Amino acid sequence: MKDLYTFDSTPEDALQTYEKVRRTYDAFFGKFNIPFITAEADSGGIGGDLSHEYHFVTPNGEDTIISCGSCGYVTNEELARSLAGANVWEVRRKNNKPDPAVHEAYRSWLGVSSNRSLVVEAVFPKDVEIRINYGMGFRGAEANPYILKSMFPALDLRIERPMKAFTDHWTSTSLNTVTSTTAQPTLPQLVQVFDYRIPQSFINDRLSSQKKWSPLYTFFKNAGLTITSSHASPDLVRIGNHDPCPKCAKPSLRVQRAIELGHTFYLGTRYSTPLHATITPKPAPKPSNDDDDDDDGSTNADRHPALETITKNKNVPQPGSSSSSSVPLQMGCHGIGISRMIAALADALSDSKGLVWPRIVAPFEVVVIANKEYEREAARVYDSLRGRGERKADGDSDAAIDVILDDRDKSFAWKLKDADLIGYPVVVLLGSTFKEQGKCEVAVRRLGRRESFRLEDVRRNVGRLLAEL
Repeated sequence: MKDLYTFDSTPEDALQTYEKVRRTYDAFFGKFNIPFITAEADSGGIGGDLSHEYHFVTPNGEDTIISCGSCGYVTNEELARSLAGANVWEVRRKNNKPDPAVHEAYRSWLGVSSNRSLVVEAVFPKDVEIRINYGMGFRGAEANPYILKSMFPALDLRIERPMKAFTDHWTSTSLNTVTSTTAQPTLPQLVQVFDYRIPQSFINDRLSSQKKWSPLYTFFKNAGLTITSSHASPDLVRIGNHDPCPKCAKPSLRVQRAIELGHTFYLGTRYSTPLHATITPKPAPKPSNDDDDDDDGSTNADRHPALETITKNKNVPQPGSSSSSSVPLQMGCHGIGISRMIAALADALSDSKGLVWPRIVAPFEVVVIANKEYEREAARVYDSLRGRGERKADGDSDAAIDVILDDRDKSFAWKLKDADLIGYPVVVLLGSTFKEQGKCEVAVRRLGRRESFRLEDVRRNVGRLLAEL
């Protein structure tokens, strides 16, 4: 893990530093020339008011990223919200059609805390309305566990069979033991949450006939345990492709799997305050009479959009004020997972022949392979590609290319297979085509290209192909 920690004296400076790091991370991941996404993220247990995740898009990723193809809205699933519309039940009523059976219109989701003292039952529509190319349609709905986790932090989403985990733990014997041996026992409670689309009439019917609808009701009722209904009416439905975007309202949301390779956090005083990590900042310069800029030298337009939210209702001392003789450090922490980045690149770019490394991480940019009878010509190609000077901008005739000549005592076919396995971005071959036409073959597996050039043209065209990688 490559870690970076930053320290500033004011929120303004800290957010400027945060943006510099974020832009640097964007530029760094952009050099790999494969799809990557920067997403707003939940800071989670680390804390802080602002964070971003950096992901490579891959079907094998463990994270889910939501993005809008119209306005550029991007976030991870923990923070994502959509504007998915009504459920089937409401639409049928609106169109004066018979109501579907209740069990056909709604589904439920169960979650339990790690200590088994809390069970959450979420009730949500079986289908939700979405806009499609030819009008309105419906898609199947799934519960969004991250919404429920944000409402009930004690929930353990790792428990795959919450009903069994709960009932195995709270048998009638264990309940009796707790109540008889503990002065103030912590007994389990059931909390029911209803999606905002569910009409109050159904909620009332459900609450009045729990035995029929809730698999846990009998257990809690017989044991004399607490059953409550949450007053919140959140959106409990997981986002799907083509759902309306919460930013631009267009049905352009896209759900993608990705692997997280980096994370940036603006921590503020989350750790500096309890650790008493303070600084005595320099006094703020006095503004001139003809200067309308703020005291920190930046205009209101330059301020970070998160600044007002971060400083609102927080007593943040400012340099130059009477309370600013000593202020808590404004902190940030940032990191890139180097080892998982290599694994992600290998997963995203490999094929049946082997690895296909991006240019900037490949062991060499180019490998030269020749039949034994053309070893002298191969050495000429190698010297040409090396260049006469230090590495310069692409296109410079003297720019150095990171090249290796495979002169091992192996067959031509063996070397070619080994080059594919290793994953060199560009392979220059002096084989049958050189014998028949006097041309070198240049293969770029990632681009699916194979071209032939005379010796004097190899360097220029290899540089051109490398620029596309």
